[in-house]
Amino acid sequence: MLKYLKSYRAFFENSADAMLVIAHGEFVECNSAAVKMLGCSCKEELIGAPPCKLSPEFQLDGRSSREKSLEMLNIAQEQGNHRFEWNHIRNDEEVFPVEVSLTRVEADGGLEFFTVWRDITERKQVEAAMVESEETYKTILMASPDDITIADLSGRLLMFSDAATKMFGYDREEGPGKTILDFIDSEDHEMARVNMEKMMQEGHSGPNEYRAIRKDRSCFDIEVNSALIRDCQGNPFRMVLIARDITHRKKADQKIQELVLQLEVERDLAQRNSLTDNLTGLLNRRFFDTTLQAEFSRHKRTGSQLSLIMIDVDYFKKYNDYYGHLEGDDCLRQIARALKMASERGADLVTRYGGEEFAVILPDTNRQGALVLSERIAGSVLELKLPHADSDISEWVTLSMGVASTADQVLDNGSQLVELADQAMYRAKKNGRNRCEIFVPGLE
Repeated sequence: MLKYLKSYRAFFENSADAMLVIAHGEFVECNSAAVKMLGCSCKEELIGAPPCKLSPEFQLDGRSSREKSLEMLNIAQEQGNHRFEWNHIRNDEEVFPVEVSLTRVEADGGLEFFTVWRDITERKQVEAAMVESEETYKTILMASPDDITIADLSGRLLMFSDAATKMFGYDREEGPGKTILDFIDSEDHEMARVNMEKMMQEGHSGPNEYRAIRKDRSCFDIEVNSALIRDCQGNPFRMVLIARDITHRKKADQKIQELVLQLEVERDLAQRNSLTDNLTGLLNRRFFDTTLQAEFSRHKRTGSQLSLIMIDVDYFKKYNDYYGHLEGDDCLRQIARALKMASERGADLVTRYGGEEFAVILPDTNRQGALVLSERIAGSVLELKLPHADSDISEWVTLSMGVASTADQVLDNGSQLVELADQAMYRAKKNGRNRCEIFVPGLE
């Protein structure tokens, strides 16, 4: 993810929010706001440090700051993202509240976390002050850069801040009297009702995200935190809602997700390419070796049968010398397609072993089943009628094949099965080519 942040360096560096990237259990990138907010003198104090070392050790809700930070990382790792509030203590021992969002990113090389820290000292002060008096409400309403709205318990607006008039496009006098749902897209109404009920019953304050609607019916994204205002007896009689336009943040998040998705696609493509033969499109020798060992281990564990066909194109060097390497490459591609079509079972694995040699791994197959498939392969290649003017045995391209089965001999590993199939294949060449031979103990 770090390399894609380079494209958004200006956004990353100039954000008022602290932004950090965690990989392998430590901070690997941060912006200038993070250095300032967290009380460091330079980035080097953060880069390489584990998140649990951000704060000096202190107790918070019965747990240490380190325990709390590790708990939040574990939640983000399990859920994909997590947002929480944190009373942070800087190196100078000043404590201030922050809102922290953690997003898990599946990146090349392992898990990474993109985290945004926002100093919510002002917001917390605002929320505390609003319970003091109606005049305090009005002062804060007009001063806050966020939309702060006071509503009764039914959701009908009582006070509407200056920021709200700019955000939603209404005059200040037009806000009161409307309901909260008048400013939210109809598709999000049910979610808004559920969240208000949770606030009433459980004290849930958010943040919650909605699609909001302006007076001109255009839509944008908002993040809403809410709380109940209680009277002197502790009974709720109003609610306060603090809304922030997060359109730009949502677009940035979406762009990051798109970049992460692109990275995953590129990673998967690179992985496939590392296991695929570029010329024929078949799986390559590396994949053959891995799969053969896995199937051989299954054979040893369960007693299942396992057979192998080794295939060599007859007089292919002469073919290349006569027709040229481009025609030779095309010949191998056509043979590869014929092998794939002849191998009908999904469990059979057709690979390019190297040069003009191919191999077919046949799980749960005895030597007779492998012989039947080899005959079908030979017929499929002959049907191609690939001319071979310099062959000593046929006017067409032909194959020599060797079959070996784990039932023929007690083996210790998959490599021994390859050796047996090779022996059978070279016996096929010795006996005139354009044929298949089965390994038989004592004949090699």
